[in-house]
Amino acid sequence: MNYQSELLPLEDAPIEQLVDELDSLIKAELVTKGNLDFASSLVKQYKQRGTLSEKQTPWVAKIIERTLKGEPEVEKVALGGSFEAISSLFDVANGKLKYPKIWLQTPDGQPIQLSRAGPNAKFPGSINVTDGGKYGDNKWYGRILVGGIFEKAKYEHYELEDMLVEFAKDPAGFAASQGHLTGHCCFCNTPLTAEKSTVVGYGPVCAKNFGLPYGKKQCS
Repeated sequence: MNYQSELLPLEDAPIEQLVDELDSLIKAELVTKGNLDFASSLVKQYKQRGTLSEKQTPWVAKIIERTLKGEPEVEKVALGGSFEAISSLFDVANGKLKYPKIWLQTPDGQPIQLSRAGPNAKFPGSINVTDGGKYGDNKWYGRILVGGIFEKAKYEHYELEDMLVEFAKDPAGFAASQGHLTGHCCFCNTPLTAEKSTVVGYGPVCAKNFGLPYGKKQCS
């Protein structure tokens, strides 16, 4: 990117200059599709009202910073096998939940969250892999593309490939193992308290929402 900002460091710049900077990035068609609508709404509101809310204000600098950094470098890893099973979980849940997510944990205790990109995203239908932090402040580990390729962020040092392959091979079994590991249901991230749910590894409502069995097979 040849664009050079004169406002660095961004945290020291007044909001009116940040909004002008964001507007310039939008007009230069440098803001990504995923951020464009929100960025445009921030600029429009500030120009109309001369102010932004307390929650909106920091997003101006965040989008500028994200735009200047560009897309993170990724390493494409062919995971092998089909990831239709993971996609199917989201297919089922999308009909029942507004924003379905899956919370996992690596063997060394690092949190992982899976969420599916929407139809207006740069990679619609792909599955984003993050640390589960709030949008804009989270750590992005990569994405599973529809064809089963894992675009892994180059700074990512945790070996996630094996975990994702095992999850794809046996979603119910892997979800159960995660529940036993963390004591939480990986589909709603709440503690497992009912005796049967602690045995199964996830709760009955989430089993229904994601199309998984909840019965003797899991408890045996």
